[in-house]
Amino acid sequence: MEHTPGPWTVNAGEIQYHLDDDYAEFEFIAEVNLMPAKGDSEANARLIAAAPALLEALEGVSVYDGRDLRCLGLLRGDWVAIRAAIKLAKGD
Repeated sequence: MEHTPGPWTVNAGEIQYHLDDDYAEFEFIAEVNLMPAKGDSEANARLIAAAPALLEALEGVSVYDGRDLRCLGLLRGDWVAIRAAIKLAKGD
């Protein structure tokens, strides 16, 4: 199953996918509990909203698998982490 495409945005703790360019219509993705006493709620919402862009960036780098990763400034451990993050995001 594929995820809802990005970009996603945050609006008062709701993660949304906008169906049109003027942001008038949107699809609800998720909601983050914005507890006033906890300052990380909005940051968590932004991280969730960034997920499609982060996955796309990692998949873009993944085409270099097996090639000389030094040209990208990556070490083998970085590559392992990239593959693990993609698998985690896709539920593999």
